[in-house]
Amino acid sequence: MDHNSTPILFSNPKRRVNGKYELPLYEYYAGYTKEFVYDVLRYLKLSSDSVVMDPWNGSGTTTRAAIDCGYSAIGYDLNPVMVVVARAGLLDSSACGSLPSLAEDVIAKAMLYNASMEPFFNDPLHTWLTEGTSCTVRSIELAIQQLMHPQGIRRSGIQILDISTVSSLAAFFYVALFRVIKNLLRAFRGSNPTWIKTPGKDSERVNIEANVVFEMFRTTVNDMTCYMAKEGMRRSNVVSRPSVLLTTAASESLPIQNSKIDAVITSPPYCTRIDYVIATQPELAILGYSIDEMRKLRHAMTGTPTIKSNTPEPNPHWGDACLQVLNEIQRHPSKASVSYYYKHYVQYFDSIYRSLGEINRSLKEGAYCTMVVQNSYYKEIAIDLASIFVSMASNYGWSLIGHQEFATSRTLASINRRAQTYKSSRRTVETALIFRK
Repeated sequence: MDHNSTPILFSNPKRRVNGKYELPLYEYYAGYTKEFVYDVLRYLKLSSDSVVMDPWNGSGTTTRAAIDCGYSAIGYDLNPVMVVVARAGLLDSSACGSLPSLAEDVIAKAMLYNASMEPFFNDPLHTWLTEGTSCTVRSIELAIQQLMHPQGIRRSGIQILDISTVSSLAAFFYVALFRVIKNLLRAFRGSNPTWIKTPGKDSERVNIEANVVFEMFRTTVNDMTCYMAKEGMRRSNVVSRPSVLLTTAASESLPIQNSKIDAVITSPPYCTRIDYVIATQPELAILGYSIDEMRKLRHAMTGTPTIKSNTPEPNPHWGDACLQVLNEIQRHPSKASVSYYYKHYVQYFDSIYRSLGEINRSLKEGAYCTMVVQNSYYKEIAIDLASIFVSMASNYGWSLIGHQEFATSRTLASINRRAQTYKSSRRTVETALIFRK
């Protein structure tokens, strides 16, 4: 792809430290390193009172890096699990000394709850866990609420947790519980890191003694505390703590006033049908989401593999590169090209274009938008997402001022056996694009 812009030199966005993948507070397939965000912020040379936003904030890398550098930050994500994870990452390292003892308090209270707790009716955790193990997990969650989030206690049954009032401290312990549930359900995860299977019959559900689950929680908190202590050492040069807002919101409808943002640094969902809601179903269950509510959330996500009832029409403003790809997919002879895949890609590009419009509305004149995108393929059809984003951005009046490509082998296609037929000629790259409004 030909970019009429200045090549730049940033750290590779992939989570690598000394040649190895960096292990974050919470493992999440999508994302980039804080070192990449630091590089972008140094390149942009923003004023000290600038506000940095990420409309697909995920695990919170952008917002954490921005406040590390002294900037105010706003992070939105439609998946509430990721908002909780992002909040946990903001916990001040000064709390590290008290976290293990707080974990003991949580476990002690959870043991009391677990001794008399009856299984909740229609608890979505029953999808993977026996009633007894579900009660153990719920007892830990109830203890976290009672000790650190009393105003959010769900009084009866399974109700969605109001995450708008969840503190960073409570979020930290919720993430510990998320990690425990991931560990408990590792047998239901295959080679695809964004998918979790469901048991074929009740006897396959996980049944673990309560004391084992409590010990897993204790060990997880200790591991996370070590991680937070290291992160605190990296933040030690921050003089004052800037403001930060983390909340749920759709990228197509951002709850922010016009012209408030100085820089956006983000990685939109790639055009690869990754199902982020399925990947976090057990964590959503902990937060009180029913299977039906998860289905609705899944349907609302940008890049969702589900097909909505009304497929939008292709928009000429998406650009020639996008329209050409859609035309080739629609004419492809393979099964379901027209009935499913064409509709999926039209949905995706419609959501992306409207999201860029919301970003444009939020940016000040002269502000910057940095996006990391990855090319992909439908069969043998190349989808040059960077070129498509450049065309879409130009329709909002943005100028491409810098770019950098990074070769990558970490793709879903690399683990999809059915894609191997087309793989020999493929070259997958991530591209960092820097625009100015």
